[in-house]
Amino acid sequence: KWNTFALRCIAMPDPRVPLEYLASPLAAFEAWRDPLTGRRPQLEFLVAAARSDRRVIQAGNQVGKTYVTVLDDLLVALGWHPFVRRDGPQKVWVSVLDWEWERGQVLWPTMRRLLPTREVRGVTYWRRGDPEIPLYVSFRNGSLITFKSAAAGREKYQGVGVDLLHLSTYGSRRGNHE
Repeated sequence: KWNTFALRCIAMPDPRVPLEYLASPLAAFEAWRDPLTGRRPQLEFLVAAARSDRRVIQAGNQVGKTYVTVLDDLLVALGWHPFVRRDGPQKVWVSVLDWEWERGQVLWPTMRRLLPTREVRGVTYWRRGDPEIPLYVSFRNGSLITFKSAAAGREKYQGVGVDLLHLSTYGSRRGNHE
C-alpha cells in the first residue's frame, strides 16, 4: 500500500534511502484524515519542514501527535526526511516535561516501535525497568537522539547546538499538546 509520504521518499536523490525506508517500520505511516474537514494535520506538519525550521502541531487527543513527531525525529536522524536535507550526522534532542510518564510511557514506546533496528547502533538506558527510560539512541550514520527533561532546568539546554529540537509538552495526562 503506497501513501503520499512514501512516494515522496522514493523521489529523494539518495538511492539507498528509499529501499531502507520502505523496509523499515517508518514506511507504515499513514496520515490521519479529519473526517469533518478532510485535513491531514500529521502530513501538514511533516511537509511544513520544507518551508520553516520551526513547526508546531496541535490536534485533539488520539490523532497521532506523538507518532508524527517521533517519526519526524527519526527521519531527520536517519537522513531520510524528504523535506529536510542536511548533510552528515544529526544531533536531535527530544525534550519532555518528565522522565517517568512522558518519556517512559508515551514517547519511548512509540519510538521503539518505529525504530529501524538495522540502522540503530545502540540505545543507552537510564533505566531498563518498567517503564524503560532511554538516554540516547545512536545510529549507524553517526546521528544521535538525546532525551532531555525540562525538570532538569534551563542550564542543561544552554550552549549546545542541535539540528532538531523536539519540545513535547503535556499540560496534563488528559489534555496534551506536542
